[in-house]
Amino acid sequence: MPFELGLDVGCQRYGAKKHKEKVILILDKQPFRYQKYLSDIAGQDIEYHSNKKNKIICCIRDWYNGLDDQQFPSGEWIYENFKKFNRQLPNMKRKGLLSENLSFPDYSYIVSDWLSKEKEMFS
Repeated sequence: MPFELGLDVGCQRYGAKKHKEKVILILDKQPFRYQKYLSDIAGQDIEYHSNKKNKIICCIRDWYNGLDDQQFPSGEWIYENFKKFNRQLPNMKRKGLLSENLSFPDYSYIVSDWLSKEKEMFS
């Protein structure tokens, strides 16, 4: 998504005050790959994840955790619960609760519902 990232960086650099306060997390699967496509973002902090779900989750968690005073569970904890959800997902599909082609709002609802039923994991 070089175009969208360029718009965000441009807004951050040249936009109004609210745009200048914009924070951006840039992820890539391998170091310095972006230089082929986006040489203009040199100097940005880019996190690398090697296409590993646990690393992606940890990068995002750590980034969010640094944005405000709210404390989030560890990336490893989030990843373990992500795996737990994914193990239960096929059973939800068999019960007719999910279609094969879920819209994002439907998927979000199912995740939210699952989390509300798993409240004890947040205690």
